[in-house]
Amino acid sequence: MPQIVPAGLFARLRDSFRLGAQSPVGRRFAVLAVLCSSVIALFMTALQLFLDYRRDREEVFQSVAVIETTVLPAMAESLWLFDDVLIRSQLNSLINVKGIRHAELRDSGGTVWSAGRRTDAPGQDFDMPVVRGQGEAEQVLGQLSVQADFQEVYRRTLNRAGVILLSNGVKTAVVAACLLVIYQLMIGRHLVSLARHANNLQPGRQPGRLPEHAGKAVGELAQLAEAISRSATASYSYASELDASNQRLQEANKEQAEFTYAVSHDLKSPSNTIGMLIEELEQLSLEDEGALQTLADMKRTNTRMGQLVEDVLNYARIIEERPVFEQVEMGPLLEALKEDLAADIARSGADIRMETLPPVHGHALQLRILFQNLLANAIKFRAPDRAPRIEIRMVPPRSGDRPDQVRISVSDNGIGIPAALRQKVFGLFQRLHASSSYTGSGLGLTICRRIASNHHGSITVTDGINGGTAFEVLLWLNELP
Repeated sequence: MPQIVPAGLFARLRDSFRLGAQSPVGRRFAVLAVLCSSVIALFMTALQLFLDYRRDREEVFQSVAVIETTVLPAMAESLWLFDDVLIRSQLNSLINVKGIRHAELRDSGGTVWSAGRRTDAPGQDFDMPVVRGQGEAEQVLGQLSVQADFQEVYRRTLNRAGVILLSNGVKTAVVAACLLVIYQLMIGRHLVSLARHANNLQPGRQPGRLPEHAGKAVGELAQLAEAISRSATASYSYASELDASNQRLQEANKEQAEFTYAVSHDLKSPSNTIGMLIEELEQLSLEDEGALQTLADMKRTNTRMGQLVEDVLNYARIIEERPVFEQVEMGPLLEALKEDLAADIARSGADIRMETLPPVHGHALQLRILFQNLLANAIKFRAPDRAPRIEIRMVPPRSGDRPDQVRISVSDNGIGIPAALRQKVFGLFQRLHASSSYTGSGLGLTICRRIASNHHGSITVTDGINGGTAFEVLLWLNELP
């Protein structure tokens, strides 16, 4: 016996149905389509049943009209002749009429003939006078009462409803299965292939070819496939250009850092030599006060130059260095900084208060340089009328901070930084005060910002204590993302 459906086609349809049923989009598509179809089918079914019900009721009313026009005159003659057998025969024939359950004839003398059985089932009574003759000769001989039966109408209506709903349910199931198969063949498999193709795209790698059947998609899916292919090709091109640019930038940064380090290192030796020569001149017991003042100015200038060279060297090292991060305990690190700055703290009378801080993920030496610069600045830029007060603590997170980040604030009661200049202080060699008032190279905060950037964090300036300055450093508690 030949197969109605080839085995290969049947297997393909079966797999398409299974994959379509597993797809959330396919299931939603089928459910929505079936829901819309069911609503329309229910509405049309209700309309059809209502029309059928009205038609069946109309047939009953037509039966009553036929009785009134054809049977009633013959029954008047039977009643006039008082033919009992004929009257009963006519009544029995009435209950055989479609939709008539019970018939009763009552003459003017009170005699009653009946056929059928009266029930309380749904129906309607019709009373018709039995008249013989016409016009002035018209004579009322009695009254015929018939009970129309609507129960059969209801039963037929319910049976039709059951059949229609059952057939619609079967058709809906078949339509849903067909929709799942059609969705999978026309949409689902192409979307899955395109998704897999997109997931396999890697930055910097030549995009592969689209799957064969995904390349055969039509309409909007074809446009989507073409867009993905163009986007992948463009991304590969951009990634290649970006890699080349990054490589050139890294080489330029490396050359710049090496040049800066070499120049700074070469400048350091002459600076040290000049310092030694100035010290030898000071030991010559010069009596000229002008010469001694000149030597003192030369010494201060050489000290500033030496500090500048040292800061440039540190900045070059930080730029070039590729630090290895680890968990750093902030408490011991800050305590060690207090010991390093003990002389400046004692000379200024600074009051340093530290809260317990959590360990952070970072580079211990760079973090030491960062917070040493902040503490040194807090001591250096103190107000002339009060001793420095410095607070190191955690502050609440700001909008955009992540749960695994921490903000550490170094706040002081010093001279403060105007709001309009707070971004300027992080620039290279930026100084807000003359070197005669406050020493420094103008690189300290630049180094701090670079270290914060190396730690994938940030450093910002806010208001401190009593008009002072607060530097907030954003760091990571755990391994960097």
